[in-house]
Amino acid sequence: MCLSNITKRYSKKDKTEGYGYKIVNKNWPYYIKNRLYYGYVAPLQFKPLPLNKWIKRRISNISSNYEDLFYESGFHIFKTKKDAERHWINNRDGIRTIIKVKYKGIICEGYEHFLDDNSKPHSIDVLVVKQIFIET
Repeated sequence: MCLSNITKRYSKKDKTEGYGYKIVNKNWPYYIKNRLYYGYVAPLQFKPLPLNKWIKRRISNISSNYEDLFYESGFHIFKTKKDAERHWINNRDGIRTIIKVKYKGIICEGYEHFLDDNSKPHSIDVLVVKQIFIET
């Protein structure tokens, strides 16, 4: 999940809090059943997500494939469950699920592009945030 364009950058001191949706891995054959795992982040995807505590991002600079776009790393959060479901349509493999998360500190807002079931391109507005909290 990389942004294809940025519509708004937030202050480095931003502390905005809210709720959104995230796609995460679950129940991979060799995972512990009923645990949630990082999604698309390659170095982290086999690590379990902590529950009931704030999870901080690993800070790095992201270089997108789109027009030399750079932004700081963070958790990509969908604003609505419907948006997460639209993005998830090609990944309904029993391994991923959509969860509601609390977030804190917005880095930027922008669009992610994806292909639907008919290979038609679409864009979804997402937030890139500094921290998430998964409640049980």
